[in-house]
Amino acid sequence: MRDIRGIFFDAFRTLVYLHPTYPGAFADVARDFGYPVDEARVAAVLDSIERAMETRWRERGDFRCSAEELNRRWRALNRAIFEAVGIDGDADRLSAEMERRFDSGEYIRTYPDTLPVIEELREEGFRLGVISNGTPGVARCLEAAGITERVEFVLVSALAGWEKPAAEIFAMGLQAVGLRPHEVVFVGDHYEADIVGARQAGMRAVLIDREGRASAGDCVKVRDLLEFRHWLATQNGQP
Repeated sequence: MRDIRGIFFDAFRTLVYLHPTYPGAFADVARDFGYPVDEARVAAVLDSIERAMETRWRERGDFRCSAEELNRRWRALNRAIFEAVGIDGDADRLSAEMERRFDSGEYIRTYPDTLPVIEELREEGFRLGVISNGTPGVARCLEAAGITERVEFVLVSALAGWEKPAAEIFAMGLQAVGLRPHEVVFVGDHYEADIVGARQAGMRAVLIDREGRASAGDCVKVRDLLEFRHWLATQNGQP
């Protein structure tokens, strides 16, 4: 009898990614509106703005959320980035267009190993689900990417009412498939939200580091879903 019966995944940088990149998407929208902004300029300001906003949010220590709140936060981030690269008077209009393109799934791509590995795991009888922080648009993107139809549930924080690392959203996933925490492994790219959150909920957790940037040393780390498959086989006593 195998130990792990369920596998839950994060979405972005785990199963799907943005193309163009996040900075590239901002530059793409800006150019379409007549502002000659390049990707490198956006990238230079993106990390600091994103980290500052996330720090202020996490300092609250309350991970309850709503679609309205997350949409407001997303728009504020978009607006701050456009303003930081010199687009002041038009920032609201460009932010709205950025949101429209993201929600449409226009920029979403699946990694080459995502659908094949999900199909293999499903055929082997694993209970599969996705738990992602984000706006309602994330759910639409996962559906457009063909992921929703291949898993048993998709929980997006804006619709679930809780954000990772809150134990409540992980508990919703467990309830959806009728498993206990020790029977599930969570795979995600964000150490605090995914690894710490899943562990606090009683699950095992694997950090996926597709871009080779993670520095966390106290958890299992894999490069992609193929390496995760190999790790999974060792845990369930397979050759």
